[in-house]
Amino acid sequence: MKCLQKIYFLTWIGVLLVALASCTSSPEPATRNIFSVSATIEPPIAIKAGEPVIHHLSDNPTPEIIDLTTRPEPVKIPADFYITMQNFNTEHGLAMSSIIYGFRDKAGNLWFGTSGNGVSKYDGKRFTNYFSSHGLIHNMVRSIYEDRKGNIWFGTYGGVSIYNGIYFENLTTEHGLADNNVSRIHEDKNGHFWISTFNGLSRLNPNGNDAGIQRFTNYTTDDGLPGNSVESILEDSRGNLWFATANGL
Repeated sequence: MKCLQKIYFLTWIGVLLVALASCTSSPEPATRNIFSVSATIEPPIAIKAGEPVIHHLSDNPTPEIIDLTTRPEPVKIPADFYITMQNFNTEHGLAMSSIIYGFRDKAGNLWFGTSGNGVSKYDGKRFTNYFSSHGLIHNMVRSIYEDRKGNIWFGTYGGVSIYNGIYFENLTTEHGLADNNVSRIHEDKNGHFWISTFNGLSRLNPNGNDAGIQRFTNYTTDDGLPGNSVESILEDSRGNLWFATANGL
């Protein structure tokens, strides 16, 4: 009987030692870092920007300027008891009634990108319409942006047009842009321009590198983007850039 008790006691001690050894040898679960970067990510490709195509307004037809006083009064439709909605369409001078994007510049002008007939600028009294015949790179305008120098940037289905009030400067894939279908444009706090497209993201350094050469740096899913179709760009108070794609942020 005493022999059986010794065997039972030694067996219980052995089981306890095995359990303790397994507990001490198990590693702590790793804390997941949502901002970790895979070691397999390739560095982005830097492409020397080619000479942009410049279209002077003086070399092209005069932009279409339509004085609202020569057109019918905009239709006013009561929205409720106190508010009246004032509607504008092509009858009142708008380049096209189908609008994709609207933007207000620092001078208070309103810009409207259309789905196929250029862009309209409204100064409160008249519409000025710009088309591809005036130098705009494409008549379908998806985004409008004003940089810190006052230049107006247009993201189109044919590339980017930069308008300084005198001429259009056009950039496409031939100059290093990731794709000609442009969705958004943003100038970060360092003066770099981020251009989101349907096939990746481009960063343009207008000041160039040490040799003074303007450069495009293009990013795709190979460089860590969750998706190549980038729809929106946001810069937070810390200078971090957020990119909204078809496959996450």
